[in-house]
Amino acid sequence: MPTVAVGCGVLEMGPKPLEQQICDFLTSHQLPSLTVLPLFLLSGVHAEVDIPEAIAQVKASVQQTKILGKSAKLVEFLAQTTELGRNEGIVLFAHGSRRQEANRQMSLLAESLAQSLQAPVIPAFLKEEGSLQQAIFQLQTEGYRALVIPYFIFLGGIIDSLMELIEGIDAARLGPVLSERSEFAQLVLSHVGEALPPAQWRVSL
Repeated sequence: MPTVAVGCGVLEMGPKPLEQQICDFLTSHQLPSLTVLPLFLLSGVHAEVDIPEAIAQVKASVQQTKILGKSAKLVEFLAQTTELGRNEGIVLFAHGSRRQEANRQMSLLAESLAQSLQAPVIPAFLKEEGSLQQAIFQLQTEGYRALVIPYFIFLGGIIDSLMELIEGIDAARLGPVLSERSEFAQLVLSHVGEALPPAQWRVSL
């Protein structure tokens, strides 16, 4: 997107509040409006409350797309970038949420991915103690080894801990996070394209 102004913003650990980051971006690029793309995979407080509240404080035309996790291309992206070994099933491992709707999205995603790959896919959640181990055991009882797909965009402390855990389980291996998969940037671009025509693209947060 060489002709489009694209920047990044953060909700936490940033030097300024998100609303100030947005204002600074508008000013520095002399933009009358922009679009915020939440790089989140599940609906939750950040996407449904925190970002809209920050946008509401900006005195400019700012709109928000759906979260990346609702991209129409997500299942296709996961299926095309997942290499299953012989007799392998999948554990789709996510953070989880207090909101049941977010967890329900995971179950629907697992079902769609299972249909696409013609392999068993079981969702598991960090927020639920023992959920990952139970999912791996379930696959074992059905005669499958487990490919654990971390449903996270970026590397971090959670993935470090997950890696250590998986290394101690003979019947499981760990797959890459989404941003380490080929075509991830194209997934983001296609999601922007679903929301706006290219002429209106402004910023990805």
